Amino acid sequence: MKFNSLLNNFSAGEWSPKMRSRSDVQQYFNACEKLQNFIPQIQGGAFFRGGTERVLIGSTYEGQLSSTSAIFPWTFSSGDAYLLVANFGNPATEWFVYNIGTGVVSLLASSTTDVPVDPRNFMFTQLGDIIIMLDKEGGIEPIVMYYDGSFRMQKLNLYVDAQPGLAEYEAFPYRPIEANGSSVNLTASATTGAITLTASAAYFEPGMVDSYFRLTSGGTTGVVRITGYTNSTSVSAQVLVALPSAGPYGTAAGTAWEESAWSDYRGWPSSLTAYQGRMVYGKDSTIFGSRIGNVFDMMEVPFAQDPFFTDYPLDNSRPFTLTPSSSEASNIKALSSAKTLLINTDKFEIVAYGTQGALGPNDVSFESSTSFGAEAVQPVRVNNYTVFVERGGTKVRDVIFNFTEDQYKSSDLAFVSEHLIRREEYLDITDTRIRQLCAARRSNVMLVLNNVYDVCGVTLDRDYQINGWFDFQFGDNAKIRHMAACGENYDQFYFVVRRTDENGNFIHFIERLSPIYESSEFYVVAPDLIVPTHLDAWMKSGIGVPALTFSGFDHLPGKTVGVIADGFYIGTKVVSNAGVITLASEATTILAGVPYEGIIKTMPIELGAQVPGSPQGFVKRIDEVTIKFWNSFGAQYGHKESDMLDINFKLPSTPMNVPHPLVTDFRKLKFSSNFDVEAQVIVKQVRPWPCNVLAIISKGMLYD
Repeated sequence: MKFNSLLNNFSAGEWSPKMRSRSDVQQYFNACEKLQNFIPQIQGGAFFRGGTERVLIGSTYEGQLSSTSAIFPWTFSSGDAYLLVANFGNPATEWFVYNIGTGVVSLLASSTTDVPVDPRNFMFTQLGDIIIMLDKEGGIEPIVMYYDGSFRMQKLNLYVDAQPGLAEYEAFPYRPIEANGSSVNLTASATTGAITLTASAAYFEPGMVDSYFRLTSGGTTGVVRITGYTNSTSVSAQVLVALPSAGPYGTAAGTAWEESAWSDYRGWPSSLTAYQGRMVYGKDSTIFGSRIGNVFDMMEVPFAQDPFFTDYPLDNSRPFTLTPSSSEASNIKALSSAKTLLINTDKFEIVAYGTQGALGPNDVSFESSTSFGAEAVQPVRVNNYTVFVERGGTKVRDVIFNFTEDQYKSSDLAFVSEHLIRREEYLDITDTRIRQLCAARRSNVMLVLNNVYDVCGVTLDRDYQINGWFDFQFGDNAKIRHMAACGENYDQFYFVVRRTDENGNFIHFIERLSPIYESSEFYVVAPDLIVPTHLDAWMKSGIGVPALTFSGFDHLPGKTVGVIADGFYIGTKVVSNAGVITLASEATTILAGVPYEGIIKTMPIELGAQVPGSPQGFVKRIDEVTIKFWNSFGAQYGHKESDMLDINFKLPSTPMNVPHPLVTDFRKLKFSSNFDVEAQVIVKQVRPWPCNVLAIISKGMLYD
């Protein structure tokens, strides 16, 4: 029986080997057994990914990045976009910003730049032109990144203290009175200045240094900051707001003391997000919200002497401390916001919102959403949906409201492509859980980084039912250590990439993923030479005059690189240990980088609609393959990766001295293969040219 199998929609992406027999579902016919470095498109095709461009970040930092360096996006309201870089522990953490538009690098001016934890584990959010960051383990006080003529970084309390109308003690919430212990009273040695604070029973701990205490008596509230530890009943303190008396302060309303809920001793928040004009933090099982319109005011109860103290409980815009009720104890792992506030705990997901307006202490509804639990990985927004990592770290889920069932639902986005995350070759030796998600605005693509630093990606669009996963492989076995998506008009992916030098030592650089090349030609009119950028760690070299040697490739010493000279691919060259490429003939400008391959391998052909019963196990033979290309040049095809044939793209009308234009056309190809129960087609790109596949049509015979 003759067959004609059409694959013109790659929306299901690369499927797990476990799915090879699932021809009973429609998505099977939109899936591939292998989709390496080809990105599924919303329109249906699969396009060869762009290469990564080496980002020059100045001689001070070139080659100095560490394996734990981290990068974060920072976009200003002016439209300027920056990459915030934390060069961790080298020997102290250096922070600098890279202007994406101009390439200018600026070191943070503040002296408070070192951090004691790996910044790759930071949660962060941007509100206005500032960024607030914290450690997902709750190990450090939140830090603020800001610009006041220079780029700066400061601890939350010190940043707040420098703002007009705010004081450092307002940056923190305070534990409720009943949390202090019913039998402990505090006595102050004086009402101003440096004092001693004495407890009636053992209470103080060394880690309480820099904690804040509010002390109220006789309708007046004062504040002190602990400056030194003496013993469990005595500490030294600095009065920040004059105390009403020396004490004693007990645990009854009106004559009470309260300790700040965040500190080195009590722990710090481990997640955050901006929601409805507030900053919302998560710590243990509790969420803390700032005042609406003032994201740095976290002090829920005003001073007793404030005129509005009596009426403050009626104010729904005030800061709040809320603990969602649940059937079992759970810790908050991540927060994200859209129309509602999504609270990801280690046991389940909770949705919070205000029933009449803004979420607040007087108007809050907690709804149990789903019960999968989450890892402490920052969620992202893809195609208007929130995506998070399920507890266990091997599954990616979204959260949507299902109006038919009148409840929230969560889908495992990668269940058909789990092998790309789990990487079974590593399961016996290391932890392969997901460590980072990264999504680009104005894009439907999300990248997933796991603990062995392998990357895969997915194109998502619920409206068009696209959930296409693909494998992201680097040339020269490079590894991504951290990711960010940032840009002025549209986001591009940036990576901290680990490569090796000529001695096998690890070196780290920042690289930017080039967009998919879709131009109709390789080049435009001089002086701007546009060439395909399907090489990794690529960069240009040349001063516009003919030369045989080109320098500047010191990030690729001893590597075999692909070279494009004056718009023509001339094959591979070896970079000297000094970073120099030598050509056989002169060129004015070259572009060189590490080659990588793109592979499309179709699923086994199953044509159950054309024969009675299931066709699985039937012998088949493909005789002819027709491939529809769009703006492409160069590819190979075959039925085994070890036996591939080149596809001719050359047009007779193109002069020899002109870069060849891209081709949009069918290529009808004879297919030489044996009879097989799993007839498959492989399309491969091994050269640095665009290769955008719209359809693969296989014709042949099926024998029962």
